[in-house]
Amino acid sequence: MKKYLLILVTLMTVFVGVWGQTLGDYRSRYSGARDWNTAANWQTYNGSAWVTAAAAPNAASANVITIRTGATMRVNANIQADQLAVQTNAVLQVNSSRTLTILNGSGTDLSVVGQAHLLGNITVNAGATVTVNGTIDFTASSIIGGAGSFSLLTGATLSTRNVNGISASGASGSVQTATRSFSMGADYMYQDAAQPSFTGTGLPSTVNRLIVNTGWGVSLTNSVTVTTELKFISGWVQLGDNQLTLALGASVSGDTWFLYDGTGTVSGLNKSMRVDVLTETPTSLISGITELYLLNNIILPNDIEVEYVDCDEYYLDLNGYKVTYVVKSIAFTGLCKLSEMFVDMTETTNSTTCGTSINRTWTTGGHVTDGTLTIEFSYPETETNAPQVKIWRRLVGDTGNWSYLGQYFTSGGAVRTVAISGVTDLMALDDTMYNWTITDIDQSLPVVLSSFTAQLLDNDMIRIFWVTQSESALSGFYILRNHTNEVNQSLRISPLVPATNLSQSSSYSYLDDYNLIPGFTYYYWLESVDLSGEIGLFGPVAIQYGTDPGDNPPTPTITQLMTPFPNPFNPSVSIPFDLSQDTPVTLSIVNLKGQVVRRLFDGDLLAGKHVITWDGLDDLGLRTGSGIFMVRMETPIYRSTKRLTLIK
Repeated sequence: MKKYLLILVTLMTVFVGVWGQTLGDYRSRYSGARDWNTAANWQTYNGSAWVTAAAAPNAASANVITIRTGATMRVNANIQADQLAVQTNAVLQVNSSRTLTILNGSGTDLSVVGQAHLLGNITVNAGATVTVNGTIDFTASSIIGGAGSFSLLTGATLSTRNVNGISASGASGSVQTATRSFSMGADYMYQDAAQPSFTGTGLPSTVNRLIVNTGWGVSLTNSVTVTTELKFISGWVQLGDNQLTLALGASVSGDTWFLYDGTGTVSGLNKSMRVDVLTETPTSLISGITELYLLNNIILPNDIEVEYVDCDEYYLDLNGYKVTYVVKSIAFTGLCKLSEMFVDMTETTNSTTCGTSINRTWTTGGHVTDGTLTIEFSYPETETNAPQVKIWRRLVGDTGNWSYLGQYFTSGGAVRTVAISGVTDLMALDDTMYNWTITDIDQSLPVVLSSFTAQLLDNDMIRIFWVTQSESALSGFYILRNHTNEVNQSLRISPLVPATNLSQSSSYSYLDDYNLIPGFTYYYWLESVDLSGEIGLFGPVAIQYGTDPGDNPPTPTITQLMTPFPNPFNPSVSIPFDLSQDTPVTLSIVNLKGQVVRRLFDGDLLAGKHVITWDGLDDLGLRTGSGIFMVRMETPIYRSTKRLTLIK
């Protein structure tokens, strides 16, 4: 019995020793880089043991050829092989101007679990198969071609430097075999090319990882979704008309950089990035842009958040949308164009004629054309939570001469915002940049203003109209005017309009016909003076004076409440309406229960076009919360409501 057991153990040992190899198999002998055609670098199996090969393997002399873990085999002569296996952490390198031909043998004819590095080419004959679940790396000119098949498997990596990437048809690019498949679970790396390159139509619609290391740009040939990682080592992704989508949970690493040159967009990205915009009308721009470079004049398609905008050579048409500089705590919006922009913010205080400013100084440079700009400043409520503040401006370098621009309502909670509209430029005519800052004001205001508007009348006069919510210890009002948005150079064109000093709503008007020049746009400010001599400033409102009587707007033929704008709004909304005749008007803000939140106006108005602004305050001067409201307009013969949405 013991004899039989000994024989069985011996047979098992021999069986285990020969399992996985047969006569004529070859394997690499050494670790490190070796030349394929040197026989001493190979071992062959003689049926019972591995011995040093007498000649390098090829398809005619070898059975299975294995490049073992740790070894690099360099193909430095044209060679034919089949049943070639590249193990984990092993490298098959086909040198420049050399071709490795894969013949049709049994099983997979080339299996790459490690790495295939192609400086030259691989030709796959008819019927032969190549599978890669490791890494295959192409130079700009190297290809896998031929009448056989190629498969990139899940978990594999394809790295190409070919300007055409990988092609679905095999007509161009790195893989040109008769049949080919590229797994959606593989990684695709686009490396240094001699010029900007393309991903190619062979890139699946979904990939595991997309890696950009071009030094140039790689253009998307089709839309793609990345499930695990979008990685930037060097270069940018050029979108064209295609969509790049980051699946939920996908990460982004490196210096993220996109070129918008068509209708293509990016979605699902939650990382700041550089964006270069070439197309004049991009479909959308994602927020969180670190650097925005304009390579053409562009029209903004949506609100964006940025850290820097380069528009030295081209203009940015705001198109009514908002550009927020998140780090600088400043935002710009309007129907205008911006060029040569510079924005900065420092945490410094300033001395003005009304005391020390908050710990913020903004610096702006640039030009505003084809419209006016609204600037929105943001600051923490720890600086001031006053419902109204004063805004000041000076030339950079002019340390003492702060110009008072006016008194403005604020909004927000932990972060407060205040907006100044009607801005005509971000620096002076001599290209000296502006500083801006904010000072607090007394909370017990002598006047709370509800509206301030200007109206062009048929008799060539301009009617200035304002409504106060309450007044106390107020001497009265003056009207200031200028043909530019510069209050410090404005003229006082009215006598003192005495105040009513009532705790309820009061309305005032003034008719301006003093030296008005056709074709000019006029800016008006309302100056309030209290009994102690303290001055408050509101405005400006702007209106264009017609070139001839025919240019003046005709009296509306019907009375109607128009669509408020912007809507949704924050912090204020403009409410336009037309009156076909002189009439009493009541304009109120009501909540969804029908309760009056704010009585904006209750009195007589002349026929014409009117705009009244609601600042989001109720009749007690308290700021209302986010929600839906209705504006209700009533005359003796007309009643209408419009929906408003306040968002904070």
